[in-house]
Amino acid sequence: MKVLSRLLASLGTIWLLLTFTPAVPAWALWLSTGTGFSSAPAPVLVVLAGDMPGDGSIGYSTYLRCLYAFWTWREGGVQELVLSGGPQQRPAAAAMADFLAGLGVPRDQMRLETGSLDTRQNLAGVAAMLVAEPRPVTLLTSDFHMRRSLRLARRVRLKVTPRPIPDVLKRASAERWSRSTLAVLLAIETSKLAAEALRDAVSQP
Repeated sequence: MKVLSRLLASLGTIWLLLTFTPAVPAWALWLSTGTGFSSAPAPVLVVLAGDMPGDGSIGYSTYLRCLYAFWTWREGGVQELVLSGGPQQRPAAAAMADFLAGLGVPRDQMRLETGSLDTRQNLAGVAAMLVAEPRPVTLLTSDFHMRRSLRLARRVRLKVTPRPIPDVLKRASAERWSRSTLAVLLAIETSKLAAEALRDAVSQP
């Protein structure tokens, strides 16, 4: 019983810290690399797909990325949006293109990468599409997803300017009681980042 009591007390303490301290927002900010919207968008805007329910619609993170991609395009300066995500029965990039077209983005300004299954393949596919193009590229994805995405972009020699959008930061501010759940998402993303860092370290001569 003492062990169980201590375990419950520890879990309660962790929950309180995650819920009532800035730990979760600070963690998300670190994963976002701390960059934001300080620079003007490049001519090419790469948007990575996030969660997809599997029924042809887009999930919350993907919705936010598309919405901020639209706002970025509306600023001016973006000549082309490269949407990356697939290959489901209906690729994520196709659903994103439909959403953005509904907001007014011309379809002839969108290019789709639909063969990827994860972030590593997202960036590899985009790099293959843009290899012969010298235009500057802005990478747009969720705050918690940016640090790992930048590492993977560097691995495939894709030079990008980061433009993280407030995803977990937005939810952590609006829904304090969800912070412990968001911490699980951040822990998973951090473990993936650590795995990629280890992979890079092992592959170095």
